[in-house]
Amino acid sequence: MECLASAAGDLCWCQTYAADDFGEDFLNRYGWCEFVGMRGLVKSQRLACGVLMLAPHTTYPAHRHVDEEIYIPISGAARWWRRGDSWKAVEPGTPIHHPSGISHAVKTDTAPLAALYLWREGDLTQKSLIC
Repeated sequence: MECLASAAGDLCWCQTYAADDFGEDFLNRYGWCEFVGMRGLVKSQRLACGVLMLAPHTTYPAHRHVDEEIYIPISGAARWWRRGDSWKAVEPGTPIHHPSGISHAVKTDTAPLAALYLWREGDLTQKSLIC
């Protein structure tokens, strides 16, 4: 995490959404940086991998996408939800799997969240569908 924090100012941070989607406050508390993928330093059409950052006290509302998604939190505790399950506290290092098309969401508490993500199968640049 320290390596990511020291490089944060040199990385290309992006956002998928607009203020009309989840509000301006969410945009001020959310961002991602892709290392591998269509928008990453290492180009791939089959896989996207990067890091998601969420500020403390942030809800990333329910959404879904065509791609299968795996998260591995690397810093900060958060609660994760996916359709059919209840909210679950997840500690850093615990993988989270979202199959293609399943609605999911995340809430941070008092600490910011950094989570590695891996997307595969589907349009790796498609905007999520808001639920």
